[in-house]
Amino acid sequence: MTIVAPEPLAFDELGWRQFFDLCAAVFELDAGVEAKSWVGNEVHEWHVTVPAGVEPAGGPALPGPCYVRSVWVPDRPQVSKSAALERELSDAREALASEEWTGSVMVLTNYAGVFADRSRVAEFFDSEQAVVLGPGWLSGRVDGSAALRRSMPSLLGLGDLDRWVAAEARGRSTLDIGAARALSPVFVPTRAYARALAVLEAHRFAVLTGPPEMGKTAIARMIALALMTDGWEAFECTTPEAVVRAFDGGRRQVFVADDAFGSTEFRPEAAERWARKRSGSRARSPTRRSDGTSSGCSRICRDRYRPRMPSHSDHAPRSPRPLAAIVLVGAVIAGGCSSSASSSSASSSSTASTAVSAARRAPRRTAAAIRHRSIPVGLVRERSVRSTLPARPLAGKVVGIDPGHNGRSYTDPSFINHIIWNGHNRETCDTTGTSTDAGYTEARFNFNVATYLAADLRAEGAKVVLTRKNNNGIGPCVTTRAAIINRAHANVAIDIHADGGPADGRGFAILEPVADGPNDRVIGASKKFGHDLLERYRAVTKMPVSTYDGVGGITFRDDLAGLNLTTVPKVLIECGNMRNATDAALLIRSSFQKLAAKAFTEAITQYLTARG
Repeated sequence: MTIVAPEPLAFDELGWRQFFDLCAAVFELDAGVEAKSWVGNEVHEWHVTVPAGVEPAGGPALPGPCYVRSVWVPDRPQVSKSAALERELSDAREALASEEWTGSVMVLTNYAGVFADRSRVAEFFDSEQAVVLGPGWLSGRVDGSAALRRSMPSLLGLGDLDRWVAAEARGRSTLDIGAARALSPVFVPTRAYARALAVLEAHRFAVLTGPPEMGKTAIARMIALALMTDGWEAFECTTPEAVVRAFDGGRRQVFVADDAFGSTEFRPEAAERWARKRSGSRARSPTRRSDGTSSGCSRICRDRYRPRMPSHSDHAPRSPRPLAAIVLVGAVIAGGCSSSASSSSASSSSTASTAVSAARRAPRRTAAAIRHRSIPVGLVRERSVRSTLPARPLAGKVVGIDPGHNGRSYTDPSFINHIIWNGHNRETCDTTGTSTDAGYTEARFNFNVATYLAADLRAEGAKVVLTRKNNNGIGPCVTTRAAIINRAHANVAIDIHADGGPADGRGFAILEPVADGPNDRVIGASKKFGHDLLERYRAVTKMPVSTYDGVGGITFRDDLAGLNLTTVPKVLIECGNMRNATDAALLIRSSFQKLAAKAFTEAITQYLTARG
């Protein structure tokens, strides 16, 4: 009999961020590598080093240290996927060469193309210990791991549900599978989703309450659909009687009770109904398998934003316990009650107090009622995701980033060389920038640092405005760059460059504006930011101040449009001298570029938090 493998999942539909999340989840499962161990910038170059090597399920074992990289290949009509993949792999090869890498290499990608042939990969990286794993291998990991499907329910929208959901379980279930399946491609597993899974694992019972933006119904349906791919039956019930009728202690079942306490506002009588209705029958214990294990579910999830995901096959022996999991999705309880019950009158206030009291009692009574049927339960009220996230130091701030030059500006000299007014005199629209003696361009360095910086700043809560989105374009002119940041009303901005100075000169310099009209109001603030930037860049990167430009690392310029035309606090930094061999050896390294971004983030945070 010929066994036909299912088609690979459509990973192109995930987008780069969720694809990276998948790669990180796979390596947490296979190698115990936590997601926070990965480093990278906004879209590409996400990678992690595994000192002990890796041996992924169904994949080749690679010795340590192993460099693992997630490569997202977009589907764009103007660039073939094969060319895009080869460019990404070339970037990886250059990064490894700059680090003098001697270990193994693994690339995870949504498109493998000709690099699915391992001999081609070995030739490309000049190493037998290199492999590219594409959608076929990743599909196998998703098919074989219910834990992956639970942690990322968006995966359920990438293929036919029949590959995971058994016909018998589907036939017995009442969940609106079509609606849940349609939701999966756009569902993002939030902290509330992860916690709901953890609560169900610990207690088999959860109450989800909170404002509409929390997405309580979506969370409940995604939990149910994900559990169905692991052999569970899923039921949507509106009353406790419906749960009692469908409950079967010998089966793995999840019950979703949407609007259990009211649809648009909390109704105490609805909650009390769940607490009052009890059945005299007892839940049957789960059956024991011949291997001595219980037919109960494996661990579902841990209470983390990116939960640690144990192996789907890891069912440790356990004592018999009922298998039902119940999710009650209620109206808003956080804050007490609906606005109509919280007016300023004494009687309304009393009603609000009664509603709050009932809201707090009813779920506990519901839990007690279910315990009466021998189902162990617990209760956690979920709040809005927004209220559970820690405050971030740059929340509400806008930061402008101008990575100087552009990767293909050299292809259009007529555009780059046309004359503009820089606020003080005339200059060309832009220049192509400098490069190292080996040809590593300043434009590439500037953009790499900018993307690392953007990711760091967004992690701190800032809104980031970039003057260019890639390193494959032409321009824009320096006047346009200044206007982009001015229009965004940035709280602070930085122009990122590297210098092409004398070969015997080393170090970095901060270029600060001179008052000339448009920038008059931000001269003092720019000087303060320049001081913070000089201090942090020197401390973090250990790069010395320039030996040939300015005094003490500071120089004042009135001939640069970016500084002359700025209406927000801004400085320009020459991060080092690309024409000096010592500086150049540092500037081309991704590790140094990340240090530069770290220094910039610290300086920006120091400057903005000091100003309040």
